[in-house]
Amino acid sequence: MKQLIFLITILALTAFMAPAPEKGDLTVYNAAGIDKEMIYVPAGTFNMHEIVKENQSFKSQEKIVSVQSFYMFRYEVSNLLYLNYLYDLKKGDSLAYTTALPDTTVWRERLAYNEPYVDYYLRHPAYAQYPLVGVTYSQCEKFCKWLTEKYNNDVKRKHKKVKFRLPSKAEWVYVAAF
Repeated sequence: MKQLIFLITILALTAFMAPAPEKGDLTVYNAAGIDKEMIYVPAGTFNMHEIVKENQSFKSQEKIVSVQSFYMFRYEVSNLLYLNYLYDLKKGDSLAYTTALPDTTVWRERLAYNEPYVDYYLRHPAYAQYPLVGVTYSQCEKFCKWLTEKYNNDVKRKHKKVKFRLPSKAEWVYVAAF
């Protein structure tokens, strides 16, 4: 019986130490991994529909929008990449670290039992390649600033100088139509 418990313990530990899935393969920060996950979006023009509120009613408005070419991540930012950011913050400034922590209570719902997500979604290895949730716009901007500094200081980067930022509404709509 002791051998069986020992074997189950070893199997559980190796499952936690197994490499992350291939999807976003940003298991640890490096410029080569970032370069591999970026896609080129060519410049273009398209019709963008917007809902505009006039007086007490809403109207659909169409306008022609042009976007310049840009690069964009192929996938959402993973929990693991954000944890790399949090780790760097924790080494330097504990106040910045606490303000950068995502709000895990976004998983709480009145009619659903999501408490395991509240506790484990960000930090459990099984969710390492899952998309990051519960961050504010300000937290995203600070993350982009950190990623820009990390990328530009890496000697193995593909591009000379890069500035990471959130896509504009027009860029987001344009990419979604691809």
